Parts: sequence; C-alpha cells; structure tokens
Amino acid sequence: MLFRSEHSCNGYHDLFAELQGPVVADVAMNFIERWNQARITRERSHAFPSLEEANDLTPILIPEPSGHCDVQLVRTICKQLYYGEAGWHADERFDLYGGEDSIRRSVLDAIGCARTSIYLENQFLMDPETIDELARAAKRGVEVIAVVPFQPDPNLLLYPEDKMRQTHAALARLAREQRVGLFGLVHERDLTRPIYVHAKLLVVDDRVLQLGSANFWPPSYNRDSELNVVIWDPMVASDTRSRLWDEHLLGIQATGLDDWRRLARNAEDARATGARATTRLAEIDPQRYYVFGEHVVAPWDALRERQEIGR
Repeated sequence: MLFRSEHSCNGYHDLFAELQGPVVADVAMNFIERWNQARITRERSHAFPSLEEANDLTPILIPEPSGHCDVQLVRTICKQLYYGEAGWHADERFDLYGGEDSIRRSVLDAIGCARTSIYLENQFLMDPETIDELARAAKRGVEVIAVVPFQPDPNLLLYPEDKMRQTHAALARLAREQRVGLFGLVHERDLTRPIYVHAKLLVVDDRVLQLGSANFWPPSYNRDSELNVVIWDPMVASDTRSRLWDEHLLGIQATGLDDWRRLARNAEDARATGARATTRLAEIDPQRYYVFGEHVVAPWDALRERQEIGR
C-alpha cells in the first residue's frame, strides 16, 4: 500500500496498491480478454495499428510468487458489452457476453462473514443491498465504521429519484443500528474545508482487505468497468487499517467506534470555538446523508446543457 498522510490543497483522499507476483498475470489477462473481445473497434472497423494488422493479445507468463499474501482479482463487466465467444483469432475461447459481478459478490460475502469489525472507506455508499448487509452485521454485534465524503458529490442530484429513495430508505434502516458510525474527513479548523474521500476500501475483522476502483453503488456492481483486489492477510489488513486510523485521527490512539464518536464530538466542539481540532473526524447522520439543500447544483447538469446547445 502507498501512504502519504498529506492531502492535496483541495483536500483529496485516495488509496492505491502495488501488485507483484502471479496476480499480475490476472491483471494482464483482464486487459487481454477485454481487448480481444472489444466489439466497438470491430463494428466501426477501427483497430490498432490497423484492422489488417490487429491480432489477439496472448497471455503473459505467470510471474513467480513474490510474497506471502493470498490475493484474488475481482471485477465488474457489464452484460452484453462484448460479443461472447469471440475475439480476433483466439485459439482459446472465452465468454464475457454474460458479464461478471464478482466485486459485488465478494463485497457482500465479506460483510456477511464479518464477526467483529468492518472498516470501510468509499466515495459512494448508495447500494441498498450493501447498506442492508452492513445493518445486519451490526445487528449481530459487528462494529461498523464507514468513512465517506463529508460533502457528497453534488452531481448525485442527477441520480434517478427512485434509486435515491431506495438509498435513503436503506440508510434510515442503517441509522437504527447503534454499532454503526458514519464519518467524514474535514480540515482541523473548518467544516467548510472537507477532505474528499475517493478511496474504495473494505477491511473485515482485520483479516481480509479489498481495495480497487469500485464504489458501493449499483453502477459499480453491474455497469461500470471496475477492478478490485482482495487480500487475505491479517498483517496487511490490520496494518492498513491502523495506518489509516493514525492518519485520520492525527496520531491519537483509538480502539473502536466509541472512541471515534468521542473524538468526533471533541473535534466538533473545538471547531465551534475556532480552535484546532485534534482529529479530522466529523460524524454524519445517515438519515441526512445525500440530502442536498436548495442552493446545491449539479455541475454536470450545466455541462449537459452546454453540450445540447452546441449540437
């Protein structure tokens, strides 16, 4: 994992991982399979470097093991995005026509198997099924700490109203569980200077970690092209979670949700008096999340209007 506790001047938090060993071949194979089945290039007679010279990519050699972690690659591929058992001239036939939702299944399975703790960071917490699975985990005694953007993306105003109602209903159910805490990250002195959470992380029981590109919302589960890595290693999972807590809590030690709530209250009191808060935490009411004021506008809406005028 790559860590820098500083954030950009605009306040931006993200996570990345470097992969080594056999899993690299899986990353390459994901690209190769999609390259060989890409239908838009064929339908439009476009290919690199030319239609006559374009050939299938072939699998790379599997690298030697380079560590001690058990690692799995999971992905989202939209249904009917590719032809299926097709390719340029593939000797080995494979079928992506039905898509793949292994990210969704791995996320729900991990949450469903949690016994003691769940720590997550995500840009969007909007999938009702995932939210309800978190609520069920809390109900059976699992402690859930979720870090999301303190100020959610205003472009979510364009999200379909019926789906947003489902999200609000699921968050209301989540709010009933005492073992769940929803937090944002903000500047130590000023709530109006949030740190935008773009990370996509799930740590369960300090034993398994999932990191990648997928948000916890339906498009990342069934429409968008996403790639996550699942790591079964208590040392990596625990160390990653601990280092993130150290970053967000500015070095203050915490053992769980009660400490996070206490530190968030202390930070709120400090900012109210103009003092510097001792952590970057700000607790969020799940029932009020994704509720936008009348003054909020969706920047993408204006962009869409300009595009329509230019046609």
